[in-house]
Parts: sequence; C-alpha cells; structure tokens
Amino acid sequence: LTSVTRQRKSGTIFIKHVNPEAAPQEVSITLQGVRSVRPDATALTLSAPPDDTNSIDVPTKVIPITSKVRGVQPTFTYTFPPHSVTVLQIETR
Repeated sequence: LTSVTRQRKSGTIFIKHVNPEAAPQEVSITLQGVRSVRPDATALTLSAPPDDTNSIDVPTKVIPITSKVRGVQPTFTYTFPPHSVTVLQIETR
C-alpha cells in the first residue's frame, strides 16, 4: 500500500508506505521524471507488533521514529520494517 505526493513549491517528494506483513518489505523505488535528489532523506516510521498499544502506564510504547536514509537516488531500494507505516521525505535538486 503506497501513496506518493510531491509538494509543488519545494519539489519535496513524500512516499507513504504501509507494510502490514510480519516480515520486512524490500521495495525498489523509481522516481520518474526526477533528475536529481539529495542523497540523504528522512524516514518517519511507526512500527510495532499488531497487539501493541499505548496506555496510561506506558504512553510511549508505540511512537514514530525519525531516521536518516542514506544513498537515495532517483532509483533506489528501501526496506520497510514489519507492521509499519512509513513516510519517506525526499528532497529534489
């Protein structure tokens, strides 16, 4: 399950991907019509086993994690964690 959008003013590309499976998903990504991107992108990932929840006692058991993605090109491969929702933010040049 993937959705891709591009912010017109900045050219920033947002790839939103859901991996409902129990295994990581390696995905080949091709940014058609994009000549150049910055080599580092940002990933915002929410990942947890399906039965995990936040509670009053443990309010941060399931939280989004921000990380850097290196080696981004107009065509690259990214591995999405199991049971996750991820937003990749890619800056074009």
